[in-house]
Amino acid sequence: MKVARWKKWLLKSVRHAPVSIVSPYVRHKWREWNYEIYAKEGYGGNPYIFRGINFLTNFLGSINFVVEDIGGDKPAPIENHPLIKLLDRPNKWMGKSLFMQTIGGHLLIGGRSHIIKVGPQTNMRSEDRTIRAPRELHLVGPDVMDFVRSKNVADPYYPIARFEYRPQGTAIPYAPEDVVYMRMFHPTDPLDGLPPLMACSRCVDLNNEGRLWNMSLLKNGARPSGVFTVDGTLDPIAFERGKQQLRDELGGPTNAGNVLLLEGGASWQELSYSPDRMAWETLNRVTGREIAITLNVPPELCGDSEQKTYSNYKTAVKAGITEGGLPLLDMIVDELNVQLVPDFCNDPLNPNIRLNYIKDDIEGLSEDRDAVWKRTTDAHFLSINQKLEATGYESIGPAGDVILVPANLIPLDDITNEGAGAQE
Repeated sequence: MKVARWKKWLLKSVRHAPVSIVSPYVRHKWREWNYEIYAKEGYGGNPYIFRGINFLTNFLGSINFVVEDIGGDKPAPIENHPLIKLLDRPNKWMGKSLFMQTIGGHLLIGGRSHIIKVGPQTNMRSEDRTIRAPRELHLVGPDVMDFVRSKNVADPYYPIARFEYRPQGTAIPYAPEDVVYMRMFHPTDPLDGLPPLMACSRCVDLNNEGRLWNMSLLKNGARPSGVFTVDGTLDPIAFERGKQQLRDELGGPTNAGNVLLLEGGASWQELSYSPDRMAWETLNRVTGREIAITLNVPPELCGDSEQKTYSNYKTAVKAGITEGGLPLLDMIVDELNVQLVPDFCNDPLNPNIRLNYIKDDIEGLSEDRDAVWKRTTDAHFLSINQKLEATGYESIGPAGDVILVPANLIPLDDITNEGAGAQE
């Protein structure tokens, strides 16, 4: 057994008084942030992270876009615009849904997302400003794409000198105008992005380590470490060496519940856990809720079923969309309007179109839409045009300025006057 290597010198070092060594727990050292590690152990190894991020990315993948002409008095949708066709099929490897899901995943896990424009590019610095739209859009993850800061600090419009794509170590440079660069808010670096997964990385570590520790105990009969006792005292060197070997051989989740073989005057006393101290479910639930808070989604959407009912779940879906999904979608659409839409305009500095999404098509907000329709229908004091505008439709001109009321509704004065006339 593991103890056999040091039991002999341990017994030889005994002097007079008895001594007990309690096997220690390893003090956890939080590891540094790494995109690849947390992409595998966070998104790929934690059910709360996987479920929460998938809820938001699936929401992004379900959005229907529209290009609007903003040159007139009111925005007007443009049918069959090339930008919509490009977003529906960004490249031959993915469609719109996977494209949007990947953007959201890069932002939530890595804090940054990069879209490489392939084909004729927009050069906003050229004098003639010849605009030609890209033919394809390709996504690159934060683990293989980085930016090089510009040395010209006096130029606020071009703080990034170039992007470098390193698929296999070799850097492939890209001009800033050839990349749509999206990033989450970072409090100390305006050019970089701080992902939500970094903020809850310690919760992920604690949640994963709790499962690993619990599994190790289950494999060993739920036996924890205990007390190792010898008759006598140890000299300082032997004492410190024994403690170090106990850390190496008994510490950590992979060594949980190891069995020791003792000889001579050494004895082992097992320490057992009470059922309430082994409440791993409580640990997982608490860390899972903290993960959900970081992702801006209700815990019910990450698998916390403690107070989950059908009514609560519908409310949770709506809250997840309004608090987590829509803010992320608005940021993505805004960045596309700033960095991609000008490629489709004759004057990129004054674009006459904008990208938008159809909010009425969002399934999770159908109750809000139904409530608006009901309030508008019951508002008999509104004209036809006012009702159309309140529900998102265009007015129909002067013919819609009339107010329609039910036939069974008459003014109160008419009833009063009729009664008075009958009495006369």
